[in-house]
Amino acid sequence: MKLSEILQESLIKYPLKGTAKVEVIEELLEELVKNQLIQQRDEVLDAILERERLMTTGVGHGVAIPHCRTQLIQNFVIAIGVHPEGVDFESFDHKPAHIVFCSSPERPARHAFAITSPHFPDYFPTARSRCLAATQNTCGNLSIPDRSGIHAD
Repeated sequence: MKLSEILQESLIKYPLKGTAKVEVIEELLEELVKNQLIQQRDEVLDAILERERLMTTGVGHGVAIPHCRTQLIQNFVIAIGVHPEGVDFESFDHKPAHIVFCSSPERPARHAFAITSPHFPDYFPTARSRCLAATQNTCGNLSIPDRSGIHAD
């Protein structure tokens, strides 16, 4: 399965330019706004930052998954960004995040759940490596293997 099969290529941002966690989240939210998937950007940002205060979404291995569940978003939405230099997400392994998935996981599809799972770095090391080596033109063609046993519910 290619990333472009589960989300629009316009929701894959390369490169992310922000130098702080909040700036990167804002960049990805802007992509969701541009694609008319969210309307209340500031309220969604507040919900994501509230979730970040509970526990970091920097899951390690260069991956961060800032997300929230909110009544402001009725369907699963996701934007993905690649930051070549990396951004501090206070990850468990103390390494910067290079791949950032910004989502609202309201009953996500199986493949969407797989890539936003905290276990993504462990299950998909090849996909992670390819994502880090990607460019704007190749991000949407990245393949995400179908891992049996990973379910959204």
